[in-house]
Order: sequence, then structure tokens, then C-alpha cells
Amino acid sequence: MTHNNNKTNTLTPKQMEQALCILRDGWSQMNGKEFGELCMDLEFNDVRKSYINENFRRFQNDLGGQISKTSGEFMKRLATGLVRFHELSNARQYYILAIDYDGGGYGVEFGSYDKIDVIEEQKYNNEYYDDIDSLIITTIDDQQTIDEEISKLNTTE
Repeated sequence: MTHNNNKTNTLTPKQMEQALCILRDGWSQMNGKEFGELCMDLEFNDVRKSYINENFRRFQNDLGGQISKTSGEFMKRLATGLVRFHELSNARQYYILAIDYDGGGYGVEFGSYDKIDVIEEQKYNNEYYDDIDSLIITTIDDQQTIDEEISKLNTTE
């Protein structure tokens, strides 16, 4: 076996350990839907479900083989998806007060790690404004995730 010793190693052992933990957690805890949405950037629906699940099975059944065959843009998406899954799995709960003032859709009014603060803000808004619809959403303090939750509220209306 020949090793290319001319490569500059920019990763520290600690960074590599963290990367391996992220890979392990994604491999052992992720489901097909999460894999498709986070690592393949595909919506998990009836049309794509079998394609996503087949790729996910390959990822779970032969991790080393799949990584050795992966390159280019998919390698970047896989890495980004695994890191995103890790962040979402380890994130602290964050509470959002979503308000629909005029029937035009929900928007973020207030957010806090302390649910009591959000409940107090909700009470204040319900007393101050007539005919508003307000909900408290449990999410994480991440703008993309918050936007996705608000979007889900507005599409189920």
C-alpha cells in the first residue's frame, strides 16, 4: 500500500474525531426522509421515495463503500446534510410566538429559550390586539428551521 505523504493535513485529530462522531450519528440515527431532505436536497414524496430510500439503504448497509464512491457535489451535500442533522439533533429547544394578525398568514412575533417569556408575550398580544390568532411553536434557534416551521403553518391554513 502506498501513501501519499505529500498532502498537507489541515485537520487536527480532534476535528477528525468530531467528524467521525457526526458521521456515526447520522449513519445510526438518521431516517430515509431526513437523509433525502438533508443529504440529497430532495423532498421526500411519493415520486422520489423509492430513489431516496435506495440511496439511504446503501448509505446504511455499506457506509465505507458509499463514501469511497462519492465525490464532487454529492460529497458536499452529504457532508452538509450530516452536519445539519447533527446540529438539529443536538439543538436546544427554542420557543416562537407566531401571530396571524389579519388572516394573511403567520409571522414570527417573538422568540425565547424560556417558554414562560413566550407565554407572557402571547398573553400581552392577545389582550392588546383584537381578533389575532397566535400559536407557540417549539423549534430550535436556527433561522432556516424557524422559517420552515412558519411556512408549514401557512401552507396548512
